[in-house]
Amino acid sequence: MRALGIIAFLAAAAAAATLTPFTPTLPIAFEQNLGQLNHPATHLAVDHGWAFSCGALYRRPTSWNGPQSAASIALNNANPGCQPSFGLPVPAVAHYYRGSDRSAWVESVPRFESLAFKNVAPGLDWVYQARAGLIEWRWNLSAATDPAAFTLRFDNSPF
Repeated sequence: MRALGIIAFLAAAAAAATLTPFTPTLPIAFEQNLGQLNHPATHLAVDHGWAFSCGALYRRPTSWNGPQSAASIALNNANPGCQPSFGLPVPAVAHYYRGSDRSAWVESVPRFESLAFKNVAPGLDWVYQARAGLIEWRWNLSAATDPAAFTLRFDNSPF
């Protein structure tokens, strides 16, 4: 009878417990778009739905297969020739294997903890970094730069 009580207790405890599926997540890292993303963006944050180019960021709706993403934030009058630079490398590289044609594979893509676009506009650098599992961005302005001179454009944006 005692064994039956223990089994009943364990069954009740198991029924009351809620199981949360374990979904491993990788830290956010930035990489250059070397063809792994069918999008005009020059850089991306893998598996987090964001892509970047000089003076703009894009949010993936459900797929990157279309020519444009569903939403974007862009700096009006951004310098299309601004120079990207990465922060410290993360201890991993990415590999993209699609299909059986080896010439379409993109391998050994370096990943970094931050991404900056220098001189997006005169006196303005746009910096992206991961913090607490989210992507944050900030503008670094030179001392004589007036922040009121810059405006953002939100296209199809839920932001």
